[in-house]
Amino acid sequence: MKNIYLISFLLMTLTSNAQEKILEGFTYAETVSPTGKEWEAPGQVALNKEQPHAWFFTFSDSENARRVLPEYSSYYKSLNGTWNFNWVGNPDERPVEFYQPSFDVSNWDTVSVPMQWNVAGIQKDGSLKYGIPIYANQPVIFQHKVEVGDWKGGVMRTPPQDWVTYKHRNEVGSYRRTFTIPEDGKNGKYI
Repeated sequence: MKNIYLISFLLMTLTSNAQEKILEGFTYAETVSPTGKEWEAPGQVALNKEQPHAWFFTFSDSENARRVLPEYSSYYKSLNGTWNFNWVGNPDERPVEFYQPSFDVSNWDTVSVPMQWNVAGIQKDGSLKYGIPIYANQPVIFQHKVEVGDWKGGVMRTPPQDWVTYKHRNEVGSYRRTFTIPEDGKNGKYI
Protein backbone atom coordinates (compact mmCIF):
# COMPACT_ATOMS: atom_id res chain seq x y z
CA MET A 1 0.00 0.00 0.00
CA LYS A 2 2.69 2.49 0.98
CA ASN A 3 4.58 1.90 -2.27
CA ILE A 4 1.55 2.66 -4.44
CA TYR A 5 0.83 5.90 -2.64
CA LEU A 6 4.51 6.87 -2.60
CA ILE A 7 4.74 6.40 -6.37
CA SER A 8 1.50 8.34 -6.88
CA PHE A 9 2.78 11.17 -4.67
CA LEU A 10 6.11 11.27 -6.50
CA LEU A 11 4.39 11.36 -9.91
CA MET A 12 1.99 14.11 -8.78
CA THR A 13 4.93 16.13 -7.45
CA LEU A 14 6.92 15.74 -10.67
CA THR A 15 3.86 16.62 -12.77
CA SER A 16 3.07 19.68 -10.65
CA ASN A 17 6.65 20.93 -10.91
CA ALA A 18 6.71 20.38 -14.68
CA GLN A 19 3.49 22.34 -15.16
CA GLU A 20 4.90 25.37 -13.36
CA LYS A 21 7.53 25.88 -16.07
CA ILE A 22 6.60 26.08 -19.74
CA LEU A 23 9.13 24.18 -21.81
CA GLU A 24 10.90 25.85 -24.70
CA GLY A 25 9.03 25.38 -27.97
CA PHE A 26 5.58 25.17 -26.38
CA THR A 27 3.33 28.10 -27.23
CA TYR A 28 -0.02 28.96 -25.69
CA ALA A 29 -1.95 31.56 -27.60
CA GLU A 30 -5.27 32.79 -28.86
CA THR A 31 -4.49 30.99 -32.11
CA VAL A 32 -6.64 27.87 -32.14
CA SER A 33 -5.78 26.58 -35.61
CA PRO A 34 -2.34 25.81 -37.08
CA THR A 35 -1.32 27.95 -40.05
CA GLY A 36 0.32 25.13 -41.99
CA LYS A 37 3.67 26.92 -41.90
CA GLU A 38 4.84 25.44 -38.59
CA TRP A 39 7.59 23.49 -40.36
CA GLU A 40 9.29 26.84 -41.00
CA ALA A 41 9.96 27.19 -37.26
CA PRO A 42 11.44 23.88 -36.06
CA GLY A 43 11.96 25.33 -32.58
CA GLN A 44 8.19 25.62 -32.12
CA VAL A 45 7.19 22.07 -31.33
CA ALA A 46 3.69 22.62 -29.96
CA LEU A 47 0.81 25.09 -30.15
CA ASN A 48 -1.76 24.90 -27.34
CA LYS A 49 -0.56 21.37 -26.52
CA GLU A 50 0.02 19.87 -23.10
CA GLN A 51 3.64 19.54 -22.09
CA PRO A 52 5.06 16.02 -21.78
CA HIS A 53 4.86 14.39 -18.38
CA ALA A 54 5.45 11.04 -16.74
CA TRP A 55 3.26 8.27 -18.10
CA PHE A 56 0.83 7.22 -15.41
CA PHE A 57 -2.83 6.47 -14.79
CA THR A 58 -5.10 7.17 -11.89
CA PHE A 59 -7.23 4.47 -10.31
CA SER A 60 -10.31 4.71 -8.14
CA ASP A 61 -9.10 2.07 -5.67
CA SER A 62 -5.96 0.21 -4.67
CA GLU A 63 -7.23 -3.17 -5.93
CA ASN A 64 -7.36 -1.93 -9.54
CA ALA A 65 -4.13 0.03 -9.08
CA ARG A 66 -2.36 -3.26 -8.30
CA ARG A 67 -3.45 -4.53 -11.74
CA VAL A 68 -1.33 -1.66 -13.21
CA LEU A 69 -2.77 -1.62 -16.74
CA PRO A 70 -4.89 1.43 -17.63
CA GLU A 71 -7.77 -0.76 -18.82
CA TYR A 72 -8.44 -1.58 -15.16
CA SER A 73 -8.99 2.07 -14.27
CA SER A 74 -12.54 3.40 -14.34
CA TYR A 75 -10.95 6.69 -15.46
CA TYR A 76 -9.51 5.24 -18.66
CA LYS A 77 -11.16 5.58 -22.07
CA SER A 78 -9.50 4.22 -25.19
CA LEU A 79 -9.98 6.37 -28.28
CA ASN A 80 -9.23 3.45 -30.60
CA GLY A 81 -12.12 2.66 -32.89
CA THR A 82 -14.17 4.33 -35.61
CA TRP A 83 -13.26 7.89 -36.64
CA ASN A 84 -14.15 10.24 -39.49
CA PHE A 85 -11.13 10.79 -41.72
CA ASN A 86 -10.15 13.19 -44.49
CA TRP A 87 -6.93 12.90 -46.51
CA VAL A 88 -5.35 15.53 -48.79
CA GLY A 89 -2.05 15.57 -50.65
CA ASN A 90 -0.83 18.94 -49.36
CA PRO A 91 -1.53 21.37 -46.48
CA ASP A 92 -3.22 23.98 -48.70
CA GLU A 93 -6.12 21.55 -49.33
CA ARG A 94 -6.70 20.59 -45.68
CA PRO A 95 -9.94 21.51 -43.87
CA VAL A 96 -8.59 24.24 -41.59
CA GLU A 97 -11.60 24.62 -39.27
CA PHE A 98 -12.48 20.91 -38.95
CA TYR A 99 -12.05 20.96 -35.16
CA GLN A 100 -15.11 23.23 -34.83
CA PRO A 101 -18.17 21.28 -33.58
CA SER A 102 -20.28 22.85 -36.34
CA PHE A 103 -17.95 21.63 -39.12
CA ASP A 104 -19.72 18.98 -41.24
CA VAL A 105 -17.72 15.75 -41.57
CA SER A 106 -20.63 13.63 -42.82
CA ASN A 107 -19.02 13.18 -46.26
CA TRP A 108 -15.66 12.09 -44.79
CA ASP A 109 -14.54 8.46 -44.85
CA THR A 110 -15.02 6.25 -41.81
CA VAL A 111 -11.82 4.52 -40.70
CA SER A 112 -10.62 2.31 -37.88
CA VAL A 113 -7.96 3.90 -35.64
CA PRO A 114 -5.13 3.17 -35.10
CA MET A 115 -4.20 2.93 -38.76
CA GLN A 116 -1.44 3.78 -41.20
CA TRP A 117 -3.41 5.77 -43.75
CA ASN A 118 -1.26 4.99 -46.81
CA VAL A 119 -1.70 1.25 -46.23
CA ALA A 120 -5.37 1.55 -45.21
CA GLY A 121 -6.01 3.40 -48.47
CA ILE A 122 -4.95 0.48 -50.71
CA GLN A 123 -8.13 -0.53 -52.54
CA LYS A 124 -9.06 -4.07 -53.68
CA ASP A 125 -8.33 -3.11 -57.29
CA GLY A 126 -4.83 -1.92 -56.29
CA SER A 127 -5.59 1.80 -56.54
CA LEU A 128 -4.40 4.10 -53.76
CA LYS A 129 -6.86 6.33 -51.91
CA TYR A 130 -4.60 7.94 -49.29
CA GLY A 131 -1.26 8.49 -51.02
CA ILE A 132 1.55 6.06 -51.70
CA PRO A 133 3.03 3.86 -48.97
CA ILE A 134 6.72 4.77 -48.66
CA TYR A 135 9.17 2.21 -47.40
CA ALA A 136 12.48 2.84 -45.64
CA ASN A 137 14.51 2.00 -48.74
CA GLN A 138 12.83 4.75 -50.82
CA PRO A 139 14.35 8.23 -51.28
CA VAL A 140 13.19 10.76 -48.70
CA ILE A 141 11.00 13.65 -49.82
CA PHE A 142 13.65 16.26 -49.17
CA GLN A 143 15.99 17.23 -51.99
CA HIS A 144 19.50 18.12 -50.89
CA LYS A 145 23.10 18.09 -51.94
CA VAL A 146 26.00 17.22 -49.71
CA GLU A 147 27.65 20.62 -49.70
CA VAL A 148 28.18 23.49 -47.31
CA GLY A 149 25.21 25.86 -47.09
CA ASP A 150 22.75 23.63 -49.00
CA TRP A 151 20.24 23.88 -46.14
CA LYS A 152 19.67 27.55 -46.99
CA GLY A 153 17.63 26.57 -50.04
CA GLY A 154 14.99 24.95 -47.80
CA VAL A 155 14.04 21.32 -47.42
CA MET A 156 10.71 21.59 -49.24
CA ARG A 157 12.18 22.35 -52.64
CA THR A 158 10.59 20.57 -55.58
CA PRO A 159 12.08 17.07 -55.82
CA PRO A 160 12.83 15.29 -59.10
CA GLN A 161 9.64 14.26 -60.94
CA ASP A 162 10.58 10.58 -60.94
CA TRP A 163 10.46 10.39 -57.14
CA VAL A 164 7.61 8.36 -55.66
CA THR A 165 6.74 11.30 -53.40
CA TYR A 166 6.74 13.94 -56.14
CA LYS A 167 2.96 14.49 -56.25
CA HIS A 168 2.05 14.14 -52.56
CA ARG A 169 5.11 15.17 -50.58
CA ASN A 170 3.42 16.74 -47.57
CA GLU A 171 0.20 14.80 -46.92
CA VAL A 172 -2.30 15.81 -44.25
CA GLY A 173 -4.76 13.50 -42.51
CA SER A 174 -7.57 15.01 -40.42
CA TYR A 175 -9.41 12.86 -37.88
CA ARG A 176 -12.66 13.61 -36.01
CA ARG A 177 -14.60 11.64 -33.44
CA THR A 178 -17.22 12.59 -30.88
CA PHE A 179 -17.07 11.05 -27.42
CA THR A 180 -18.46 11.88 -24.00
CA ILE A 181 -16.44 12.38 -20.84
CA PRO A 182 -18.42 11.18 -17.80
CA GLU A 183 -19.36 13.80 -15.20
CA ASP A 184 -16.81 12.46 -12.70
CA GLY A 185 -14.11 12.81 -15.38
CA LYS A 186 -14.53 16.56 -15.62
CA ASN A 187 -12.49 16.99 -12.44
CA GLY A 188 -9.28 16.02 -14.22
CA LYS A 189 -9.15 12.31 -13.32
CA TYR A 190 -9.26 11.22 -16.97
CA ILE A 191 -5.91 11.33 -18.74
